[in-house]
Amino acid sequence: GNQEQILKETLDISNIPRQEDVSSIPVWKNIDKEQMKKYLSHEMSFYLSQGCKFNCHFCQAIKGGPEIYRKTDIAAEDLEWLTKKAISFGIYELSIYFSNLDIFQSPFALEKFIDRILEIKRKHDFTYKLRALAVVESTLEVDEKILNKFKEAGLVSIGVGADGATAAAWKQSNKKQKIKKNKKEAEIKMITDS
Repeated sequence: GNQEQILKETLDISNIPRQEDVSSIPVWKNIDKEQMKKYLSHEMSFYLSQGCKFNCHFCQAIKGGPEIYRKTDIAAEDLEWLTKKAISFGIYELSIYFSNLDIFQSPFALEKFIDRILEIKRKHDFTYKLRALAVVESTLEVDEKILNKFKEAGLVSIGVGADGATAAAWKQSNKKQKIKKNKKEAEIKMITDS
């Protein structure tokens, strides 16, 4: 079922769109009302990107290349659909965990999506609690403007992983950190509420 040609033949279609170009709304529409309410009442994952520039031995992700983001309009459409559905159940806050392996790895794509989150949040007077993962390198390099926007959008937690504390550990796992020497002892400015 993972071979595209077999899927095309089985489904009798000529083209399978990239998953980054597909909305989840048709799937969510088929979820039973009570199950959907339960789904929206707990933290959920939200597919925003896949892949990673690193090539760590321990990771099974698509790696060693640029992160692949969903189309912003489609991801925003999905988020707004979930928001409206939550409101229809009397839920005015969604807890979301983003799929990115390193949320700050593609700052321009992230900022574009954060801008859409802010639009949806204001339009529906809604609250988001957003969580994600990042690596030290991208966290130290991210523009403070993006961090502030992300906090405004609802960022509550970033799990920052170094995947080892020494150069030897990084070499063993093939995690090629490139933290500038002058930033090595930099304090990561925490802008989220504790």
